Amino acid sequence: MSDVVLSRSQLAVAELPAYPSLTLAQVVLVDSAARASEAQAALMASDAIGFDTESKPCFTSDAPRTGPHVLQFATREQAFIVQLNNDPPLDFLREVIESPHMVKVGFGLKSDRGPLQRKLGLQ
Repeated sequence: MSDVVLSRSQLAVAELPAYPSLTLAQVVLVDSAARASEAQAALMASDAIGFDTESKPCFTSDAPRTGPHVLQFATREQAFIVQLNNDPPLDFLREVIESPHMVKVGFGLKSDRGPLQRKLGLQ
């Protein structure tokens, strides 16, 4: 059996209390202007939101990197999934991602900046 060494940030995360997961009914696919408006209102009402991006995996070093393909936002009560297809809700994404009034929380957010700028023109 090998010893596992955790970083300071991993220890801090491990010490947090368990968070009850959201139900499927609390996960919203943002696939219309109406849902984007509802999501924006819920996100803007929160002092901090969870944020993550997902990209399709690349299995060779020369494969083009075309992500992100999915964006995820979450409050304590809801999660919002945005698929970045041919017609993403750019106004909604710009308002949320570029808002200086909303703290975005997640792991590796610094590495998401370049792909978001390249694919969507967002800062």
